[in-house]
Amino acid sequence: MPSPDIATEYLNSTFPADLTRLDENSSRNWGSMNAQQMVEHLTDFFRLSTGTFQIPLAIPEEQVPAYKQFLLSEKWFRENTKAPAGVLPDIPPPARLADLPTAKAACLEALNSYLHHIDTNPVLHPAFGWLYHNEWAILHYKHTIHHLRQFSCSS
Repeated sequence: MPSPDIATEYLNSTFPADLTRLDENSSRNWGSMNAQQMVEHLTDFFRLSTGTFQIPLAIPEEQVPAYKQFLLSEKWFRENTKAPAGVLPDIPPPARLADLPTAKAACLEALNSYLHHIDTNPVLHPAFGWLYHNEWAILHYKHTIHHLRQFSCSS
């Protein structure tokens, strides 16, 4: 798995470039979200990492170390990986924003907020527990690549 510095560099440069390749006609390889729903999901995830959007811990606390071990491993999210119950519905919520370009702009704004939100305090993730900024960088790296691969947009 990349270091937090490599993950942050990816988020600064490669992710925004890959996001530009996503359009309304991008077909998904798996899952039930369309392109705009996926981008809005990533936006929520960036907001979660700054504490501006919150979801309580959704798994038993004793399972957090196993989740964190996965996070810090070389393993990637598999296709159709499901979030723990209570975090995301089985059917994606309808898109909230007007269109995909607006959603992409909001996602990049949330990413920028995350990149400039260097805090020494951890922020709660509903499955991985309390994560520090360097752990969030690795999680964002894995998570964004997972979803860009879902739409064949990852470098």
